[in-house]
Amino acid sequence: RDLHSFPTRRSSDLGGKAMVTVFRPANLPRISEVQFAGNQAISAKTLHDALDRVTVGEEFTERSFRQRVELNLRPLYEEKALLSVRFGPPSIVMKPPGTVAVTVAIEEGPPWKLGKVTIQGDPQAEDLYRAGRFPEGKLATSLAMNTALNDMQNFLKKDGYIAVRSKVNRSFHAENTTADLAVDVARGPQFTFGELQITGLPDSLRAEVTSLCKIMSGAPYDQPYFEDYLRSAAKFLGDRIRGLSQEMRPRPGTRVIDLILAFKQ
Repeated sequence: RDLHSFPTRRSSDLGGKAMVTVFRPANLPRISEVQFAGNQAISAKTLHDALDRVTVGEEFTERSFRQRVELNLRPLYEEKALLSVRFGPPSIVMKPPGTVAVTVAIEEGPPWKLGKVTIQGDPQAEDLYRAGRFPEGKLATSLAMNTALNDMQNFLKKDGYIAVRSKVNRSFHAENTTADLAVDVARGPQFTFGELQITGLPDSLRAEVTSLCKIMSGAPYDQPYFEDYLRSAAKFLGDRIRGLSQEMRPRPGTRVIDLILAFKQ
């Protein structure tokens, strides 16, 4: 029979640069259970807790299943510095009525330590490296890496570069199980502070909360400082407020940002 005579669904890979059309049966089997083989560092229960909620009961296609495995299981392994973990193609067993049991083969690999870190694309590369306090020689867990990158970016955010972005490229050295990082930094535009606007408080309290802010108009918009300031303001007000919302409001056509705080009493 001609391919187009079968009931089909069309799907596109939105993550790629080219449009791909895949013909598949209109009625796909649903996943009834997922099993794991080869896992040691992470228990089957932990893997089930992460994956079952996004797979069991869903229609099975290998592509979508593997995408969900990557998105939901890889972060668990990177928390343990198992950066080279591999998930094999899913094997399936048909089950009545119209369901499949899926097994994921896992090659966990060794834990990796952080090797050399290089900061690229910024004139203050040495300052950024020191600010990140990258734990070279220690386990390259996702928590340690994210903390270092966050500290590095906060160095620039303190100076008003609140849109700073980093792209991390990793290179692995199997001979000593170390992973080098090359961090490309794009700091973006620099913003300055306009004014603090506070609503929802009586005049006396508004004046006191305003006085807690030590950043002057025209200074770089120090985002980490303002985050600390909001915590201090909330602690100062205590049970006198029921809630707080904030808005960073850029002035049109400028690189000036006003901080808008709305309190609920």
